[in-house]
Amino acid sequence: MNRQQGFTLIEIMIVVAILAIIAALAIPSYSDYMARTRRGTAAACLLEVGQLVERYYTKKLSYTGFEIPTTPKMECQKALEDHYDFSFDIDDDVKYKVIADAKDNQVAQDKGRCDKLVLQGNGLKAIEGGTISAASCWAGKASS
Repeated sequence: MNRQQGFTLIEIMIVVAILAIIAALAIPSYSDYMARTRRGTAAACLLEVGQLVERYYTKKLSYTGFEIPTTPKMECQKALEDHYDFSFDIDDDVKYKVIADAKDNQVAQDKGRCDKLVLQGNGLKAIEGGTISAASCWAGKASS
């Protein structure tokens, strides 16, 4: 008896279709997960910069002149340099603002939900330009 071994074209097409369905479900979920993870890292980085600002204030008794360290970059800034821009701004109402501004691919993956994370000098954690609450953005609960 001569038995052929191998797969038929139908069997291969079924496997390819199953893999395509799995990929269609997994890739958006993974992208959302990565965007939330980077947002959480940016929030932690803002808190770290906020501590540096307060340390600077205890030495100089002023926020004027503070700059976010660029050399050497803080570890969180290195990890996020393709996804967020960090800035510092003196604001008379709240002492200062430290801002993590999402860049192109982070905004696209995050679907514009939390464009700018803002840590204010009065301790308030806020967002600018997002479509959901600041508490959700800072807690990492913003999802699709």
